Amino acid sequence: KALLWYPWWLLWCCLAVTVIGYPGETVTISCSYPEEFQTNTKIFYKQSSPYFFEVISTTESQKGRFSISEDRRSRVISVRISDVREDDGGVYYCGVRIGGNEVSYHLLYTEIHLQVSGEKHKLLLQIMKLCCICVRVSLCKGICVLVFFLFGYCCIPPKSERNRPLKGMTTSTLIGKHD
Repeated sequence: KALLWYPWWLLWCCLAVTVIGYPGETVTISCSYPEEFQTNTKIFYKQSSPYFFEVISTTESQKGRFSISEDRRSRVISVRISDVREDDGGVYYCGVRIGGNEVSYHLLYTEIHLQVSGEKHKLLLQIMKLCCICVRVSLCKGICVLVFFLFGYCCIPPKSERNRPLKGMTTSTLIGKHD
């Protein structure tokens, strides 16, 4: 089914979530829903502007590579996409059907951006993570050096003060010579 954007289509409080998947893997997308929708049919849509296609709903548990489950106590639906492909990437919505079969409207409550990356992207992401770790370590080292210098500045007297004898002592006392 394709739904066109009509005035009865209500877009409500969409919260955007990004999910990253890799070809061949299984991706799970979870959406929590408000308590007032506990008994409504939940629907998972894919957007293909200006249309929204119903991918799967809670009236069926499996549809091709897509499966859906609902935990009513925690008010969460989970959609599993097995053997993810790059063309699965795109914008999805979790929604509910309100009303009967004759007259109903659909309420969207969560927006999901599914990014499916190939192997080359996987390597790039790992390199980026490694660079972030290196930057964090460098920042920690920089902070340690900064603390060391601040400690040294606060606790070590300036050069002009270093060679002055302490009150009550002569230079020869400091060197170890006695008169």
